[in-house]
Amino acid sequence: MVEGQDEEKVKAAREEEQHEEQEEKEKGEDVDEKGDEEEDEEEEDDDPEWVEASRVVSEVGEELAGIAAAMRRAAKKEAQPLLARKRALESSPEYLAAMRYLEDPEAERERRRL
Repeated sequence: MVEGQDEEKVKAAREEEQHEEQEEKEKGEDVDEKGDEEEDEEEEDDDPEWVEASRVVSEVGEELAGIAAAMRRAAKKEAQPLLARKRALESSPEYLAAMRYLEDPEAERERRRL
């Protein structure tokens, strides 16, 4: 299979997953939860590093979801390059740093200073 077809499968799968996630959010959100989430988001939006780390993790997460969906439909030979891409995304320095920052911003700032 050519690379363009893999990208199309990943894109289609990503869109499908996003649609499903949106439907789940609409069904399951409670009014009180929305208020708490909005307060947390306001605090996080004040930190540009948090915003950037969140963006990186979200983008990689979307791509990983697309890869997972494509893998469910892929033949064994087609799955190998998808797995390689998944491993590359999960081990990328930018993604790992973003995850560390979101998990513990102070520790990640200290690690960067050293």
